[in-house]
Amino acid sequence: MTDRRVMVSGFGRCGSTMLMHMLRAGGLPFADGADPHSGEHPGAAGAHAAAAPGRVVKILDPLGSGHLPGPGWQAIWLDRDPRWQAESMRKFLSALSRSRVSVRETRALRTSLERDRDPAVAALRATCPLLVVSYDDTLRDPPLTARSLASFLPWAGLDVAAMAGAVHDRSPRTLPDLAFEMSA
Repeated sequence: MTDRRVMVSGFGRCGSTMLMHMLRAGGLPFADGADPHSGEHPGAAGAHAAAAPGRVVKILDPLGSGHLPGPGWQAIWLDRDPRWQAESMRKFLSALSRSRVSVRETRALRTSLERDRDPAVAALRATCPLLVVSYDDTLRDPPLTARSLASFLPWAGLDVAAMAGAVHDRSPRTLPDLAFEMSA
């Protein structure tokens, strides 16, 4: 058992659900109350409050939400190519609102991702140990990311093969299936 709490973070549509599934497959349970499919809690405050030693929570945009980790935490930031992340956001927002998100709005999303990334990573790095994981690299080489996660969280005794096996074959340009989000 450990006193460490783990936060998976990034900006929306970064692949955080995939990373949560990897960690759970490797043996690190979601914090109590998390959605069993995505690992999410209702809002960053709910996730922060549910954080427990030896468990993982997902808090997207911790700088923007004001829910940064502190002592006793380890954070994992999931990076994704902003072009494809913005396109995934466009698809998600269009599906939710049932209206078209414009090219200009998609470009604005990409610009905000590029602008806000470094301050968010710096804020996390200033508060606790941080591992930055690439979505694209995880898709290309799941075992490499799994080994990095196991090295970053040695106290968790993570199963590297199980974590790597949780990654489904897809292209970094692939836009995620929104069936789960649309069923809610």
